Amino acid sequence: MNTYDIRHQLLQADTSALLHRGLPWEGKRYCIVLFNKDLNYAGESLCERSTRLKEMPTVDTGFLLTNAGAVVSDCRTQLLTQLEKVSFPKDRCTLGKDGPRPHSKYGTNRAEFLSFGITATRKKREGRATRQASNMNNSKYPHLYAAFCQYMDALAPGMFGPTAQYHACIISKDTQCELHTDKHNIGPAALSTLGDFTGGQFQIEVKLPFRIVIPTYHRADTFVKRTYNRIIRKYGLEKYVTLLIQDDADEIEYRKACPQLGVLRTPPGLLNTMNHVVSTFPEGERVVCMHDDLTRIFRVDTTGKRHNLDSLEKRIIGMFDQLEGAGCSLGGVYPANMPLSMMKQKESSVGLFFVHDPLHFLINRKLQVRAEGLLADKQDFVRTFIHFERDGRVMRWNWLGIGTSYNSKDSTYGARSPERELESAELVASKYTDYVKAVKVHKNGSTSLSLHRIPPGIKGGASV
Repeated sequence: MNTYDIRHQLLQADTSALLHRGLPWEGKRYCIVLFNKDLNYAGESLCERSTRLKEMPTVDTGFLLTNAGAVVSDCRTQLLTQLEKVSFPKDRCTLGKDGPRPHSKYGTNRAEFLSFGITATRKKREGRATRQASNMNNSKYPHLYAAFCQYMDALAPGMFGPTAQYHACIISKDTQCELHTDKHNIGPAALSTLGDFTGGQFQIEVKLPFRIVIPTYHRADTFVKRTYNRIIRKYGLEKYVTLLIQDDADEIEYRKACPQLGVLRTPPGLLNTMNHVVSTFPEGERVVCMHDDLTRIFRVDTTGKRHNLDSLEKRIIGMFDQLEGAGCSLGGVYPANMPLSMMKQKESSVGLFFVHDPLHFLINRKLQVRAEGLLADKQDFVRTFIHFERDGRVMRWNWLGIGTSYNSKDSTYGARSPERELESAELVASKYTDYVKAVKVHKNGSTSLSLHRIPPGIKGGASV
């Protein structure tokens, strides 16, 4: 993560693709965000400006040219005077009946802001060429809007207005954002702050070839001893990692244990957490999901001998390149620590193969896993099936495997009983009859699902 002081400056960044947030501050802080909305109607490209913005290449994060001096300072004072006169409305999305309601952008923090400029109307088309409409706050708060436009004209001429570089803005008051991406904007955004405060810098992720997300809950000690020490630190992957944290206590604990790792607040539960990742991260993002209790990632040779990997960073990049080349959006490693079985397979395969949760590779296509109750126990099977439905194939690297507490010698069922494992497996088999060939109960009481390599009536992939 890079940190920028954006007080009285304009920082341009691709906030739709990069995770970002404002750091804590003391005092009164106003934040200005300039952005553009898509003014095309669904399925139609009639707004030349919106079409051009959606097709423009990604911009590098950096400061825009701005003016300084007495005129800008005077306009800033006038804007602050108008801001002090206005009662900022609270964001309705964060107001719950029994207290603050979690929000993907603000967490449980209070959100107060006003929007101005151009907006995209929600009304039916009715002969209009585009969705462009004037924000009602332009006339509802005329003195504030005039002071804001005057300040922007002085600070950065041509930056804000109906035909300027940015046609929409939000001004927030003392609003703390969690780590997030902007889902509905097009093109880059530009941000600035003003007010009497200390701290409050802007933090944004550096664009990386992939990111690693690690869901974890009340297991900081387990995470540090296993996945962190044995995988992340061993291979120097700290800059790629975002911990998926669900409450304040964990955020304090994990930040204390691993202060150099990124943190993203998510809803409770593994299923909701992973759906939040899919929803929050931009489409096409390369995401590695690791569980918090991995002990090793290894490769087998043709004799069945395990070998530790020399480098993981370059291998992950190569694996994603292979995924994209094969037309897959989901891939995984061999689901069992069984080198003699692994060596008998081809090095990698595409088709219908089970992709196990503890280590999987995802090219984000915004696919949500819908599973409740016992079906949620087998969410990795559901994830496998929905990606197969989309692509006609998933990928598995048969010569790669993991060590984890789930498949250690003293842990056969993880946190679930064999009876529940069987019940959930039978539910999956009954719901996905085209994909599941059989439910197998092994001598030790464990359960597994056997899948069709190419489901009946479906053109699947072939081994490679």
